[in-house]
Amino acid sequence: MKRVKQKGKVNILHGLAASDLAFLLIIYFLTIAAFNVNFAFATELPQSGTVRFLLREEILHFEMDSTGSIIYENEYIDLNLAESIIKNRVTTQSNLALLLTVDGEAAWQDFIYFIELAQNLNIDNFSFNMRQ
Repeated sequence: MKRVKQKGKVNILHGLAASDLAFLLIIYFLTIAAFNVNFAFATELPQSGTVRFLLREEILHFEMDSTGSIIYENEYIDLNLAESIIKNRVTTQSNLALLLTVDGEAAWQDFIYFIELAQNLNIDNFSFNMRQ
């Protein structure tokens, strides 16, 4: 049986379906790309060349010893008490800077817990130094 070619008749529906599908895929991928958000640990670093002055009363100083315990004003406290101290100081001083002195032998996870606490309380100025 021979196949008879019909001249002059072009089936345009196949071309339209492919172009519609391509258009919908482009829209789909553009929409998905807009929802790709980076939820990494976000910190804002100060601009280079800027100077910021802090009063001593605006600095809240904590220490972390080699066991990961937190020391505030020469007394050992837990993380919950540190949270309440920071919350009370933030309400009275909006320009609060949090300083943590960490012993070099302290576990990193304890240090991360304190950083997470500062981040959850929206502390803008956080600084730490390591003690050998």
